[in-house]
Amino acid sequence: MRGSTVPFVSKLNHLSLFATKILRNQHQTYTSKSCYSSSSLSFRNEPTVLPTALTCSANSKCILLGSQIHAQIIKLGLSNDVFSQNNIIKMYTKCGLLAHGLKVFDEMPMKNLVSWTLVISGVVQTGEFEMGLGVYLEMRRTGLVPNEFALGCVRKGCAALGNKELGECIRCFVLKVGMETNPFVGSSILNMYAKLGDIEDAERVFECMDNRVGCWNAMTGGYAQCCYGFESLMAFSLMQYKGIPMDAFTFINALKGCLIVGNLNFGRQIHGLIIQSEVAFSTAVMNSLMDMYFKNGGELYALKVFDRLQNYILEYCPNCVTFSILFRFYGEALDLVSRLQFYCLALQFGISDEISVTTSLINMFSKCGAMRKACLVFKRVPFKSLRTCNEMISDYNLNYCHTEGLNLFCNLKGMGLEANER
Repeated sequence: MRGSTVPFVSKLNHLSLFATKILRNQHQTYTSKSCYSSSSLSFRNEPTVLPTALTCSANSKCILLGSQIHAQIIKLGLSNDVFSQNNIIKMYTKCGLLAHGLKVFDEMPMKNLVSWTLVISGVVQTGEFEMGLGVYLEMRRTGLVPNEFALGCVRKGCAALGNKELGECIRCFVLKVGMETNPFVGSSILNMYAKLGDIEDAERVFECMDNRVGCWNAMTGGYAQCCYGFESLMAFSLMQYKGIPMDAFTFINALKGCLIVGNLNFGRQIHGLIIQSEVAFSTAVMNSLMDMYFKNGGELYALKVFDRLQNYILEYCPNCVTFSILFRFYGEALDLVSRLQFYCLALQFGISDEISVTTSLINMFSKCGAMRKACLVFKRVPFKSLRTCNEMISDYNLNYCHTEGLNLFCNLKGMGLEANER
């Protein structure tokens, strides 16, 4: 492993300090959102009530409800109950409040494998890959054996940091404990090699895997990850020839292959297969279709896909990724009035505050020189993430508003954010 593990241990030992630093910046934001209230909840003595309520708040990303349930758990004297604390950690990390989850974890007197796995997953998902690896190493020192989910998160961290040495160590550990036949573990190893650009090792892992659709998806996605578009499409065609069932991930990976080779006609053929499949109205698949059409010059086809989504809105509403793609690509061809209409549509769906939508909106307005509207979008964001600030600074510079961009950069620390290379 590259470097010393001392920074990792230091981060783990100061989780509460890390949490306290962020809590103030997020408290007013999330408590001001309109959410469900737990005042109407009846917390009986049934063991499933609290976990179900926490799951509800996590799925709806309603931190107000979740924090009220957390308070109720404390009142009921369940602060030392591992099961309850694990559910609280899961709720906070799903709501995007990693600091709160880390604070709960840090204060737990007893931690089990699920506790460690939830923290590793939450840390890695927020991009704190080094901290994720550090938490993993600390878990191993406790004598716990990681499950397939913890290993998958760690391999994701290894790939993001380009740490192939640690990735190889984890693969050896997988072989040692006999988990190499687990499809989830095998697929995550394959994905790690693909993200590290080692497609040969990825192919060797694939040769030892069975014919499950998840394994094939990992290989087609691995080819696309390494920009082997033709090979990705060949694997997709081979799946069809062998009669292997295809799911949403299969088509998404194949569409990525079409993007790489720039083959609009093949993409339309895949579109035909999608229509015949069970994922014809999957939002994720439709998003990939629109992305493929936009980038290959098929804007009219992309708009038809979006119209079809609208027709089935009661079954499958467009999500934040849908609008993010529309704002970034279709927005370049629109006048300001049409862009505002799309903005109103995002408001109607209630997703205008999502980070991906907000950054795309700022980008869309700045491309037509409407920096005043871009600034209004930025100012109304309740919680300004580093990604949103980076977009705003970049667009200030693109529109020659260098002073405003520099002022925002200087204010990052006051907002509780650390500047990165962007």
